[in-house]
Amino acid sequence: MVTFFDREELSNSINGMSIGNQAELDNVLEKLADREPFFFELLAENDYKLLVGFSNTVGCSQHSPANVDSPYLVAIAPTEQVTEDHFEFLMGGTPTPISKHYCMFWEQVRQITAHFLKTGDPSPYFLWEEI
Repeated sequence: MVTFFDREELSNSINGMSIGNQAELDNVLEKLADREPFFFELLAENDYKLLVGFSNTVGCSQHSPANVDSPYLVAIAPTEQVTEDHFEFLMGGTPTPISKHYCMFWEQVRQITAHFLKTGDPSPYFLWEEI
């Protein structure tokens, strides 16, 4: 079980919603898919969080302790999938550029979120870089 927080629209009525599995998260994201790329956060019961950049095609993810201590681990894209130098996701009204090194197809980020929903841990199927 995780708690969902929209980091772009802080007044979003689903902030604080409990999500128990990937199907529930997919349902939430389907309703938000028409927005500009943005960040959301999943807070797990083990006191870790996953910050996720979301768009219909591209995403990114960062795993860290909920208390903002280090380490901050960012998933590395298996191959370069974004042609620009970076991709921007909105957070609190500010476009935040993320290097193409960390941007991957949404389906891959979805695999990362699915693992996090089950364990609260970073997926072992992806390489992670400490920043």
